[in-house]
Amino acid sequence: MTGSDQQLVKRALKGDERAFEEIVRRYQKPIVNFIARMVGNYDLALDLSQDVFVKAFVALRTYNETFKFGSWIFKIASNTVIDHLRKGGPAISSLDKPVSTEDDEIQVDLAATALIPEEELEQTETRSILVRLIEQLPQPYRQMIVLRHVNELSYDEMAEITDLPLGTVKNRTFRAREMMRRMIEKLEGKGVRIYSRS
Repeated sequence: MTGSDQQLVKRALKGDERAFEEIVRRYQKPIVNFIARMVGNYDLALDLSQDVFVKAFVALRTYNETFKFGSWIFKIASNTVIDHLRKGGPAISSLDKPVSTEDDEIQVDLAATALIPEEELEQTETRSILVRLIEQLPQPYRQMIVLRHVNELSYDEMAEITDLPLGTVKNRTFRAREMMRRMIEKLEGKGVRIYSRS
């Protein structure tokens, strides 16, 4: 089904079930991936994503089409994750993409092709290290890293999703990067090599 998100919302509100099914089709993968990286469990992420889409369907009339629909539904997903973590869910995350920044803080490339076995081992080890580092970040900072560097959202979108001022979002993202940089430097001081390429 074609049409913008806003058009699909209007059709769904008029009772077109296929329109909402198309919304789910468009957003299911990014929403599940976001949740999985926050809670560290893919099966749990699938369950929580169903909650997200139920909440979105129920609240569809409250959607303001002057805002980006993606930001609106990610906000529901973010709140669902926070509620889950507050209820004692596992406060861990997973990451299968590199953490990179627009600056020079952390640049790790895990997407190379035709690697020799030694490079494959280095990349596997790097991924494991990055997962553990992100797990050590407090939830508000972990959220910033996942939204910015995994879901590749803009600072404006992150501010909409988290209900935080733009300055706070940028500050938390910077602090999260700094925390990770310090942890990486500490590991490197112990002889752990973080694989990177320029």
